[in-house]
Amino acid sequence: MLSINNLNVFIDGRHILRNINYTQQLTGKLIGVLGPNGAGKSTLFKSLLSFIRSTGSVYVDNKPLNKQLTRCAYIPQKSSIDIEFPITVIDTIRSGLSPSPLMKHRADNKKVNELLTLMELNDIQHKLISDLSGGQLQRVLIARSLMQEKDIYFLDEPFAGIDFKSYEIIKDCIFKLKSNQKLIFIVHHDLRSTPELFDECILLNKEIIAQGPTESILTDDYIKQTYFVQGGV
Repeated sequence: MLSINNLNVFIDGRHILRNINYTQQLTGKLIGVLGPNGAGKSTLFKSLLSFIRSTGSVYVDNKPLNKQLTRCAYIPQKSSIDIEFPITVIDTIRSGLSPSPLMKHRADNKKVNELLTLMELNDIQHKLISDLSGGQLQRVLIARSLMQEKDIYFLDEPFAGIDFKSYEIIKDCIFKLKSNQKLIFIVHHDLRSTPELFDECILLNKEIIAQGPTESILTDDYIKQTYFVQGGV
């Protein structure tokens, strides 16, 4: 079980996240994290993964998450990636491996080839990431995160600014992760596509406004509280 208890984040004297409490079973499920710009959605992921300081506690199976971060995969927003770094698609995907001397080279190559096929990247595997479209780059980042088996996935706006083909490929990929009993959290901004994607949602604006099954969360009242009442846009 993932358990978040009284999580608070302060940055430069500002209270970015307030008293976040949340629990979720480690089972195949897609969780959407929604809220206006500046609501703290990306900050939530970064604080859970100890990229930024927070108070409170985060546990997975009754052990601190910061002691078992290898169970998690994090895919940041495309805008945070240095696309000018001269690296190819295939080498970017391969870089998702941990530098363990026990890994077998042949097995690694098989995994890379499987992911190139899954994400439909075979034709561009030797391109530099600087030459990719937004959708292609997003597929590469997700493929990289899949080089190792994880229990929990955190994806920060994987559907933002991508083409329809990439949307469908990524959607199919995360549905497969769900069917393999992975717990997946996704920062998302498009309310219209939310019902087709997520089993449950978290509506966030500095604090959790509502959480639960998507159909019971996407109500006019909760949306108004999240986006208009609590300082949203």
